[in-house]
Amino acid sequence: LLPCLVQAASLDDTEPALAASLARISPERMQADIAALSAPEFQGRQAGTEGDRRSAAWIGDRFRSIGLT
Repeated sequence: LLPCLVQAASLDDTEPALAASLARISPERMQADIAALSAPEFQGRQAGTEGDRRSAAWIGDRFRSIGLT
C-alpha cells in the first residue's frame, strides 16, 4: 500500500487536494492507526457488533481528518 501512496503523491501538479491528503500519511501514522483499531475498545470488530460500528465511525473520522471524503 505504501508504494502506491508514494507514487500517487507525485500527482500534486494535477490533484493538489489528493497530494495534500497523501502528505499526511506516514508509516508511523499507519502503525498508530492499526494499533488503535486493534485496541480492546473495538471489541474485535466483528461484523454487526458495537465494535464494528465504532471502528467504522473511527475510520470515517480519520479519513475526514486527512481530507478524504
